[in-house]
Amino acid sequence: MAHLKLMFPAITQPDEAIFTRWSKEEHVRGSYSFNKVGRDFSDDAGNLKRRVGNVWFAGEATNLDEWQGTIAGAWDTGEEAANDMLSVLNKQG
Repeated sequence: MAHLKLMFPAITQPDEAIFTRWSKEEHVRGSYSFNKVGRDFSDDAGNLKRRVGNVWFAGEATNLDEWQGTIAGAWDTGEEAANDMLSVLNKQG
C-alpha cells in the first residue's frame, strides 16, 4: 500500500486481501505459462494441446485465445477437451 499511496495519494485501504498459496501446492508450485521472448506461444500452446491417443490435454498453457496464465484460459480449454471427448465417444457409440 505504501507504493500505491505514492502513486495514487487518494487511494483507500482495501476492505479485504486474499493471498494465494500456490507456491505451497505440491503439484504446481506457483507455476503458470507466459510468453517467452524468441518463442511463438501459439506454436508451443498448440503442441501442448495436441491429443495423444485417448489422452486430452487442457489448462491455461494450452489456451490459444490469449487467456494463457488465467483461470478463464484453463476453463475454456477444459470445456474444449471435454467436448472433443464427447464427440469421439458419440462417434464410437
